Amino acid sequence: MFLQAIAVALAVGVMVHAGIHMACDFPRLIGSDNESFHKYLGSDFGNVKPTYVDLVKGVEGVTGVLMVLLMVIAFVLASRWFRRNLVKLPWPLHRMTGFNAFWYSHHLFAILYVLLILHSQYLYLNHDWRQKTVR
Repeated sequence: MFLQAIAVALAVGVMVHAGIHMACDFPRLIGSDNESFHKYLGSDFGNVKPTYVDLVKGVEGVTGVLMVLLMVIAFVLASRWFRRNLVKLPWPLHRMTGFNAFWYSHHLFAILYVLLILHSQYLYLNHDWRQKTVR
């Protein structure tokens, strides 16, 4: 039960973090007037105002999306229904359930940690390497 609470807390934290970026930060950055953008953020973006797609397809966006996908896969395969092979999927996907799928999906966290390091090293607004570490 304790591990499930941790998993749910992580899922909520990830969704809040990604939601704030995609629903608040990105639109606010894109909608800023040109004078404020160039004064405060222009040097971080090469004095070119990015679009929503530019922000998502950058290193930060791609690594963020991949991390969320890997966590969703691990979270779903750790659920009781998939872990105990209670879900009966069609033939090509029937091996995607059971304890082995749960066990191997959690090995994706090694890839997730590499993506997390890349994600933190390409931050826009922090230039000092000590501020780019994951705390």
